[in-house]
Amino acid sequence: NGTGNLVLNTNSGTNSGSITITQGANASISITPNGTGKTVITSTNYNEGAIYDLGTTGGTITPNVTNGNVQKITLNSALTMNAFSSPVAGQSLTLIIYGGTAYTSITSTMKFAGGVKTLTGTASCIDILSVYYDGTTYFASLNKGFA
Repeated sequence: NGTGNLVLNTNSGTNSGSITITQGANASISITPNGTGKTVITSTNYNEGAIYDLGTTGGTITPNVTNGNVQKITLNSALTMNAFSSPVAGQSLTLIIYGGTAYTSITSTMKFAGGVKTLTGTASCIDILSVYYDGTTYFASLNKGFA
C-alpha cells in the first residue's frame, strides 16, 4: 500500500536504478535507470480496461479520463465537448458514439482532423471520436459510419 521503492542491482553491483509504484486514483509507475542507461521493458500486457458508459445523454459533456480511456455515449440530443475533466498532458480518449438520425454535429473548440465534426446521423450507426491532449491543445479525429 502507498508508495514503495525497489532498487535493482546488476551482477557487478555497481549500477542501480529504482522503480517507484504509487497507488491511488492517479497511480503511476516510474522507472529510473542509473546514469545514462536506458530503460527496457520486455514484457507488458496493456489493456485499456472496461468501456465506461456515459449513458444516454447529450448536450455538453466533460469526459473524465480517470473513468477510462475508452468511453461510450448514446446521443439523445446534440453533442458539445470542449475539454476533459482535470486534463493532464498526454491523455487520450476514445469515445464511441451511438447516435440517432437527428444528431449529426459535434460542437467543440478541439482541432479536428480535416475540420470534420459531422456525425454520420443514420439509424443504428456508430462513430468513433479519438482525442489526444498535449497539455495545450486537444486534437480530435472522427471515424464515421460503423454499421
